[in-house]
Amino acid sequence: MENFRQVVNDEGLMDFPLTGSKFTWHNKKEEVIFSRLDRYLIIMEVLGKFQNLRQECLNSSPSNHNLAILGVDDIDWGFKPFCLFNHYLNEKGLRSFAEAWEANNKKHEGGGKLW
Repeated sequence: MENFRQVVNDEGLMDFPLTGSKFTWHNKKEEVIFSRLDRYLIIMEVLGKFQNLRQECLNSSPSNHNLAILGVDDIDWGFKPFCLFNHYLNEKGLRSFAEAWEANNKKHEGGGKLW
């Protein structure tokens, strides 16, 4: 463990603050034990480039583990074009799915061809 701490210090890594919860794991027993198992170690240069960077702990699922995610708020990534690869059109069942989609849209909205 001391070697790991030394590498973290030598490389200038920082344990990025966690929001949403203090812990990412708990044992779900009567004598509750909490721990923060998941961490993002960040280089300070990254924080300079992404000031809106955040680490958030999501609520637990049926599991005893809370997912920690790293994200960036309020960044305009620009235009996001739709992309359709031709091999999708060869997927088995796509034609019947598209026909059912169109029939459902005509019934509920009065139109809506998928392609």
